[in-house]
Amino acid sequence: MIWGLWGLLFSPTAWAVGALVAPEGKTVSIDTYEVVLRNVEDASQMEILAQYEGSAGSFGWIVPVPGEIDEVLELEPDAFDEIRAFSAPVQVGQPTEEETGCKCRREAEDSGDDAPVLGDILSGETFAGSYEVEIFTPDESVTLISWITENGWDPAEFYPMLQAYASMDYGMVAVTLNPDSSATPSEGRLLVPLQISYSSDELTVPVQLGSYVDTEDIRFSIYLEGDHRASVESDWLLSELDTLLADGSELAIDVFEDAVWELGGASAGMGITFAHEMEDDVWLNRFDVWVKPEALSADPDFSFNGGDKSTNTEVVYETSTVSWILLPLLGWTLRRRAH
Repeated sequence: MIWGLWGLLFSPTAWAVGALVAPEGKTVSIDTYEVVLRNVEDASQMEILAQYEGSAGSFGWIVPVPGEIDEVLELEPDAFDEIRAFSAPVQVGQPTEEETGCKCRREAEDSGDDAPVLGDILSGETFAGSYEVEIFTPDESVTLISWITENGWDPAEFYPMLQAYASMDYGMVAVTLNPDSSATPSEGRLLVPLQISYSSDELTVPVQLGSYVDTEDIRFSIYLEGDHRASVESDWLLSELDTLLADGSELAIDVFEDAVWELGGASAGMGITFAHEMEDDVWLNRFDVWVKPEALSADPDFSFNGGDKSTNTEVVYETSTVSWILLPLLGWTLRRRAH
């Protein structure tokens, strides 16, 4: 077992929501992603939109799923746009343009420029290329090892993961990806968006795999649809991000992302940034996380026992040279910071 763990720690694999593995000498990594979780009758769905960087012309993506996998479908790249916009943080007022050089949304729209927005952590180009999806049950670990070996990857590093998740009756979605261009652009590239249906009512995200990612930090958003406000179980600390105060020299993106980082950073902490009843008694919940890889020591398990209190994060400017207005922030490319 020690030799398998050694391979895990020093391989070119990058882990986050699932595992990416590339041929020797090539690297691929995920450090930003979004996940939607929902219960559907007697089953559940997990939808994933992840962004990767690397130079591999062919690589694998393995996603552990808490139950028997019924179906895997490809989603459109804009599948998350509506849910992301509905749950986005809200900006109240405007920064001082002289101090920040920031152009407000109204001015941008008048000039025909793209308006600055907040809440969208993904900026990569859409995946172009071929891919193939396979499904493995918990008792098919040997078959999964063969799939890895046949593609030229080393299966030794996967033993700890397979043993841990298979012992909990997790199925595995295995995707072979062949991008048209091996090298990703500076802003990264999106993986194929997937919807995974599985026969379990467990709502969780396999974030523990991110503890092995060779990156400084990992940023992700989790959306849950259910009959009440959601809460997180396991070893995660949950805080509500309600009102964030900003002065005229700060950008809303900096204020919001700094707040998310302060909740997480080196510890397993996340913020609930949106919870509200939509139509047909369905609640939409949003959780934002920004942590160092070593903080991902437990998968967050969610339930809908958080009550009926609505919330939506607001970034409020205490001073402004323009009238205060309410601006929904539909998605602003994440500012990465040095730690």
